[in-house]
Amino acid sequence: MAALQVTSSIVDEIKEGQQKDPELMKLSQKVEEGSTPDFTLKEGVLRYKGRLCVPKIDELRNELLKESHESTLSTHPHSTKRKPHHSSAAHCSN
Repeated sequence: MAALQVTSSIVDEIKEGQQKDPELMKLSQKVEEGSTPDFTLKEGVLRYKGRLCVPKIDELRNELLKESHESTLSTHPHSTKRKPHHSSAAHCSN
């Protein structure tokens, strides 16, 4: 199955939100120290096993949900039922 491709403007918002989230800032620091193998920083954006770490910002999460529901990747062209799909974003918490 295809994964939801998050637009660069949303990635920028996620990156900005990560820089304001104390928990994600601590995780970013641990990545820089090399003490969290499942987390990475790619272009300054924290990821868990390749998936974006989404900060706890309701507006941002709602925007991601809206985009995923409107995505053509989540439905079959000849179907009215939604198919489960893998997201490229995940919330990271300890």
